[in-house]
Amino acid sequence: MTVHSDARLWDDLWEVVKAGPSGGQATSKVARRRDGGVELGFVKILTRQDDTERRARFYREAAILESLDIDGVPKLIETNARHYENHAFNLYAVSTLVPGTTLRELRESSYTAEQAIGWTADLCEILRACREAGIRHRDIKPENCILSEDGKLYLVDFGLASDVNEQEGFETSVGQEIGNRFLRVPEFRPESANRDDPRTDLTLAVGILFFLLTRTNPRVLVDEQGRFPHQRGDVAAHLRPLDVPRSDRLMRIFDQGFQHDLDRRFQSAESLKDALLACLEREGPGQKADVLQNRILEHASSADVLHSKAMMERLHAINGQIHRLRDRMLGELGGVVSSLGGPIAHVDMSQGYLSFDTGFLYSRNTRAQIMLGFEMRHLGSEIVVTVWSNRVMQAEFRVPAASAELPPDDLDRIREIYLEKLSGAPGAI
Repeated sequence: MTVHSDARLWDDLWEVVKAGPSGGQATSKVARRRDGGVELGFVKILTRQDDTERRARFYREAAILESLDIDGVPKLIETNARHYENHAFNLYAVSTLVPGTTLRELRESSYTAEQAIGWTADLCEILRACREAGIRHRDIKPENCILSEDGKLYLVDFGLASDVNEQEGFETSVGQEIGNRFLRVPEFRPESANRDDPRTDLTLAVGILFFLLTRTNPRVLVDEQGRFPHQRGDVAAHLRPLDVPRSDRLMRIFDQGFQHDLDRRFQSAESLKDALLACLEREGPGQKADVLQNRILEHASSADVLHSKAMMERLHAINGQIHRLRDRMLGELGGVVSSLGGPIAHVDMSQGYLSFDTGFLYSRNTRAQIMLGFEMRHLGSEIVVTVWSNRVMQAEFRVPAASAELPPDDLDRIREIYLEKLSGAPGAI
């Protein structure tokens, strides 16, 4: 049976059983099809039927739901949303009904910390499948997570979702804020152009776990005092005595999940799910060596370490450019000079810093050392390269961190500085 309907009103084909939740975008009903074709369905009806943009968004939501075949996501049964351009149609969409309770409605005393971790791991599995389908939910909050009567977790309400494969001109424009008050993230600000990053959904999933364990909305990643949600006031004290086998790992999930920088957060649903399940591992007898080894591996694969490694790889890429320039100059100068290296490079991975000296030994008449010092710093979205000679700055270059490559003009300037120093060496000219 096709999901596309030509009914102008939802109740032409459906009869209400009871009212459902309502929000700013839509109202809902639990209804039964009048012809008895479907026992019960969840009917969502657009509120502002005269709003052209909201009609287009409603169509996008229905199209996304129709495209998904994911365990833990309701199936689309019927919609007239393809008529979104015709205002004579009151848009509605019917999906499979999920009898159950939202995570917001659950009583804290009705579940354990281990169950909360398990539900969040289930949410990760849904998000993994969504990512593979090119879908970003972008509105994950306790109201949109339903625990069914048989204990299965469902993710609902794809009204703010995006499809990176087929936007059809309905993407959220820069200057328009999205998201909700449950957890505001910087990539959803009006000025951000990074609205479709799948890592955001993972951050919201960490927020779900935080809510389940504290019954408090995380609100923002970092507050005015620089504290993460799990470091604030009474919440921190509430989290410490949690009865899980590895509560230290749980705190590290929040440390990583609530980072302001996307590159420092969880990078995949699989990595977040693994971290969650690791909180439930119990140490058996004779496993101490294995536990210690796993801790080393956990640290090596943490977001901070991976981020630092990525920064250093970019700095070393520029380092390689400079040394290739020096080697090219050796050939161009035809044996007049030989290469000269300075002390061991100074590296600070945590700060994204690399410094080194390199240059030439000029051997005509006198043995003059022509050395330049290079400092490279990873600052925000840029890499700043400073060139020094005898503690006097000669030049400074800024390149995008994403490319990590000095352009030809910058390399020409470094070559020029070297040649100026060589020309001024005793007996050079």
